[in-house]
Amino acid sequence: MTTLESDKEKLCCLVYCIGILTISAAIWNICKLAGRYFNKMTTNEEVVPKQSQAADDLTKRLRHYLVNGRNQSEICGKVVLAMEQVNIVPLLVGSGIEKGKLRNILHVLARRMRCLRLKMADIRRLHDLCQRMGLSELTKVRVCIVLADDKGDSAAGGSQLELLGSLTPGVQILSVLCCIDGHFPDLKKVRIVHLYSTVTQGTLEELFRNCPLLQHFKMKAEGRSPKIMDMRNIGRCSFLEGLLLPLLLKSPLAVCQLSNLKQLTLQSKDQWQKEEWLLVVQEIIKAKRFELDRICFDGAYVGAPLNLSVLLLARCTALTEVRLSHCKLVGDSKLPPPLPFSCHSLRIRYCTLAKLSLLLASDCMLQHMDLFNCQSVKTANLLSEALATRKTQTCMSPLVIKLLQSPELEIEYNKWSPQQQLAAKPWLEIEVLKEDHIPSWEDQGLGLISMRFGQAIKSFPTNLADYQNQLDNADLLKEMDSVCGF
Repeated sequence: MTTLESDKEKLCCLVYCIGILTISAAIWNICKLAGRYFNKMTTNEEVVPKQSQAADDLTKRLRHYLVNGRNQSEICGKVVLAMEQVNIVPLLVGSGIEKGKLRNILHVLARRMRCLRLKMADIRRLHDLCQRMGLSELTKVRVCIVLADDKGDSAAGGSQLELLGSLTPGVQILSVLCCIDGHFPDLKKVRIVHLYSTVTQGTLEELFRNCPLLQHFKMKAEGRSPKIMDMRNIGRCSFLEGLLLPLLLKSPLAVCQLSNLKQLTLQSKDQWQKEEWLLVVQEIIKAKRFELDRICFDGAYVGAPLNLSVLLLARCTALTEVRLSHCKLVGDSKLPPPLPFSCHSLRIRYCTLAKLSLLLASDCMLQHMDLFNCQSVKTANLLSEALATRKTQTCMSPLVIKLLQSPELEIEYNKWSPQQQLAAKPWLEIEVLKEDHIPSWEDQGLGLISMRFGQAIKSFPTNLADYQNQLDNADLLKEMDSVCGF
């Protein structure tokens, strides 16, 4: 073998070894990436036990610190923060902590703890312990979270809550995750109350009476059908700004009379019966037609086609935005227009459409329309109908339509020639979005109707054509924005 052949053989071996190492490294990197990927792919069932295990571990560490730590009157700030994340009653009651040390711990918590979470059945135990240790109140607590008991909701929830109210008079945020069937505490400083389970009518009346500074109230029974609640005395909480209530209400007009109300959300996850839910919604919209500036409507539980005209939105002079989801939309030209003159944004998601032209019939102010994950109930050219309707209106600017995952509409638009698309631009500007441009829509939960209220419009142009003679489009848009409070 010559020297040249020997060098070639060595070079081949070197290249072969480098190739093997490169492939091995690539395989190793792929394995690491796959491992990270599969580590992230945990189901909810896997996450919950991990969270529970983490809470148990934290409780054990806190118990060990409290029992075996130095007997001093100050507790580490991190320990106080950690105790705000768990039910502290099992840590303190029957823990074997020496009495003097336990008294010091409680007095430190009274001065420093801002969040208290405990189960309903533990409220009395904590109250009695504080009394024995010469502590009447946890003065710094501003947030209380009452958890459901392991064996179900407490039958004496009301009396327990009264004790909690006397123990934490400075609480400003109260969240209760279990049933309440008794008295509601006198909480003069509370601003936010969230109830995630059933409550009796009597308890609800006491809540309205005992929380005069309440600003945000949420009543949401998870996993069960709530009783139909009467709101006749909600006006006692005159500072209320935000409400989340069951869809079916008695005395909904009492809610409408709240002068500071900015957000009202109604929700039900049961099948909606038209004669029930529609009367409630219509009554509210009628009463707030001059202040309603946005409505989000999810029809997942309507169970029947929806004609938007029945909501009486055409009477809402301040309404600027409408969001619809999970609706089978139909139209009837004999009914009043579905949208008011003032509406400039219409967002439709996961809906079935009959005609776009009916949605545009009376609204020449409409500037933006989003059609995401929408279907057509027929093969008619919906975009062509919308273009024809738009051409008959005196419009300030073209209507911008954004399409995403709406195949029939995208196919129709793609059939338009470049010349047709260009010719339509003075009336319609159509944009087909990509997957990564999906906007996030808040207030679009299943079975939810959300209304936002603003300032009533004091005046409005009676004749758009005459008004446009005085102002150009830019000035008109600016004035309308100022009138609508944008």
